[in-house]
Amino acid sequence: MEQRYAQYAVEKAVQLLAIDSPTGFTDKAAEWVLEAFASLGFDARKTTKGGILIDLGGEESAEGGLLLQAHTDTLGAMVAEVKANGRLRVTSLGGMRAENGETENVRVYTRSGKVYEGTLQLFRGVAQCIEQAAVGCALRTLGHVVASHGLFLFSL
Repeated sequence: MEQRYAQYAVEKAVQLLAIDSPTGFTDKAAEWVLEAFASLGFDARKTTKGGILIDLGGEESAEGGLLLQAHTDTLGAMVAEVKANGRLRVTSLGGMRAENGETENVRVYTRSGKVYEGTLQLFRGVAQCIEQAAVGCALRTLGHVVASHGLFLFSL
């Protein structure tokens, strides 16, 4: 019986995690959470700030109630500027460190609804660092990362 519940939890987590929900674009993920809990018979409501409040039922006790809280946005980076050379300058959201995103696939959402896919790359690669060892170019900061999209490079 426990294996069945674990499998169910994994399936639902995979479904939710497949929904892109960058900060400011969390409506689809929030709607999924609301529908998932409502389909199980729980009282699920959207709050004025876009969060989902779910009454899990149960009895109040001397120890108090149980509250579970989570956020549906994926934290990372936000485009701050499109540079003249076509590269992007980004700012961190939620404390993202550049090395945590290096070589990861990314999607950039625009205000007009377009989505660009790419890969985060180190701005100064290992070969350049060996050539210029004295420069200390292996910095892993958002200022030294690029996202490649097709044949174009975007500096982050």
